[in-house]
Amino acid sequence: LPVIFVAGATGRSGLEVVRESRRRGLQVKAGVRDMAKAVRMGLTEMDGVEVVIADVNASSKEELVSAMRGANVVVCTTGYVPTYLPAMDRASARMIDNLGTINLVEAAESAESVHRFVLISSLLINYPNSASYKLLNTLGNVLSEKQEAEDFLRSKASALEHVIVRAGIFATQKQGNVIVAGADTFSGDEDASWGGALKCVSPFMAATSTNICAVTRQQVAEVAVSAALVPEVRNVILEVVARPDIARADTQALLARFQSYSLSSHT
Repeated sequence: LPVIFVAGATGRSGLEVVRESRRRGLQVKAGVRDMAKAVRMGLTEMDGVEVVIADVNASSKEELVSAMRGANVVVCTTGYVPTYLPAMDRASARMIDNLGTINLVEAAESAESVHRFVLISSLLINYPNSASYKLLNTLGNVLSEKQEAEDFLRSKASALEHVIVRAGIFATQKQGNVIVAGADTFSGDEDASWGGALKCVSPFMAATSTNICAVTRQQVAEVAVSAALVPEVRNVILEVVARPDIARADTQALLARFQSYSLSSHT
């Protein structure tokens, strides 16, 4: 079984990836910026988890490579936390969601034991003219920054296998069971193939809608860890949402149907 390096392990998504990895019996290297926070959260006491310092911005490439030593798959869960102060959000999104991810990819490429990189990203990245994109992107131009990071990771495909997991809007409660689809499936348009209209509205519009592209962090973690365990699924973009009229399925089985998926025709 692969050893999983989780970047951003003290974040909400990162912690879910650590928990899901351990639930499946995987050894974890938990990359954190703040060891004291990791201690407070109990990460240092978790069986099968080694906590290491790995700051995607402050750590040098050599330090990141050292932190990854012995890991086989990197799962990047980092993302900036909005302050709703425009200048600060733009700077943070660029540093963390873009440049920080690129730093991590470069380190993973140099780490001898790492062969796969799983990046948790966001829906709507290729729809800059949609209203939902424009609203979400007001938060630090975050979708633009994530797209640059995605593009950089994809440019490394010959040297580093990757799976990009574009998550829907994060919900605190499950909206239903997981759907995994190819790139740019959930664009805000109706999609009858999923049993009716599936609207991907922004969080600003979601308060009055029960038909949004929402998913919990735990559900995204299930897909991200499955992406580490299905070697045939590589160099692909997957989109993840949930809805109530979909039957529950094993996430590894959901991913298995993408092993012959052509990324070149879905970008």
